[in-house]
Amino acid sequence: SRSVRAADMVSTHATVGVDTDAGAFVVSASGDTDDVCHRLERDDLVDCSVGEAESLYSVDYLRAIERAIPGGTDVTLRLGTEVPLS
Repeated sequence: SRSVRAADMVSTHATVGVDTDAGAFVVSASGDTDDVCHRLERDDLVDCSVGEAESLYSVDYLRAIERAIPGGTDVTLRLGTEVPLS
């Protein structure tokens, strides 16, 4: 939720992906006047199977997904390159 809120402050779209070297989950966004990058390191995640993944999503789409998930729930994300988030 922090990642989506941060992206929403600077842009209407966010890139969601994985830093394969560090095993981190990354959400970044670039706007006209600012950029933001929010990382969840491997130690911050319950589990992480690392592979190449990076896709661009609208912030509205990410917010809709976020709203459907109850607070405090562990979530499994399956990411790819230029594919829908599942």
